[in-house]
Amino acid sequence: MGVAASHIDGTGNQLIKAAKAGQVDLVTELLSAHPGLLRYHTLRHLNICHFAARADHVDVLEQLFSKAEEVEFLGRLHGGNRLEPNIVQQLANASSDRGVTPLMLAVERGCVESVKLLLSKVRGCTSQQHLQQQACYCSCRTAAVDVSGQQLTTHGKKT
Repeated sequence: MGVAASHIDGTGNQLIKAAKAGQVDLVTELLSAHPGLLRYHTLRHLNICHFAARADHVDVLEQLFSKAEEVEFLGRLHGGNRLEPNIVQQLANASSDRGVTPLMLAVERGCVESVKLLLSKVRGCTSQQHLQQQACYCSCRTAAVDVSGQQLTTHGKKT
């Protein structure tokens, strides 16, 4: 099932609700039946990762990344030399229509475990300077200084 079809039959909305509620079993079931939902996003370009990060559902984030890695692997296996786009990094680095990333939401909400997991997934595709700017911006908005310190320490530079 594609992303467009998930808007019509409601599976995308069901996945978002499950991610918000931390229902990892339902998330797993939906993604197993419809792997295309990994690319699902709302009209404001919020993906599943945004909702799970904002609610600090680390188990849901882990399942999302695990399923994305599986889909990437199977795409490479069945596609020969054709490489499947890096779905993990697309999920972790997705920006809403207002430029908000899952990492920004996790920092803003003080979700330290989600921040750690997201940092481990965005490391290869986002510059450290950009991550530091995100952390500082969110910390200033919410006074989440401990999370910002964790974020910067994870990358080896604590300012």
